Amino acid sequence: NEGLGLHGAVITGFSKSIADSIIMMPADDSWNARIIDQMHQMKIDGSDIVCPSRFMANGSVEGYPPLKLIIVRSAAILLHRLAFIPTTDPTNGFRLFSRRVIDMIPVESNIGGTFSIELLVKCHRLGWKISEIPSRWIERDKGKSKFKLWKWMPFYLKWFLYGFATTYLFQKKVRLSK
Repeated sequence: NEGLGLHGAVITGFSKSIADSIIMMPADDSWNARIIDQMHQMKIDGSDIVCPSRFMANGSVEGYPPLKLIIVRSAAILLHRLAFIPTTDPTNGFRLFSRRVIDMIPVESNIGGTFSIELLVKCHRLGWKISEIPSRWIERDKGKSKFKLWKWMPFYLKWFLYGFATTYLFQKKVRLSK
């Protein structure tokens, strides 16, 4: 890990990988492995990002704390219905990224899982293909999540607003790596 925490581990993994796609999956998720082959097929069929969705038909969320569910679901509805981000679950950290996304879109984020929503909204701004597939989330009953909702929220908010700017303002261009 060339950095700190989740973000450092993921960015190190991105930089060391030579695969044609990378799947980012939460360590406490053991029930969604069944959709990985389908996600990879969607990438082969042209998707740059594949977003497993807890909020589309046949997706589900079980055992989420009510406040967390309200915040996550509200952000998802706003980004999907008002900013037209083409997934019903833009805040999910479980994603497949194509090699093109990893190689071409520089990550500006430096905390937590913000890279995931950042890459999603930048890919959307570029007009690259984003697909989704139903997934489920079962809240852990042992251990404690390292997700820091209140601490990380301002960093997520930046990319949330970027998603809206893409739809309504088209101000800032995406800088691509060479």
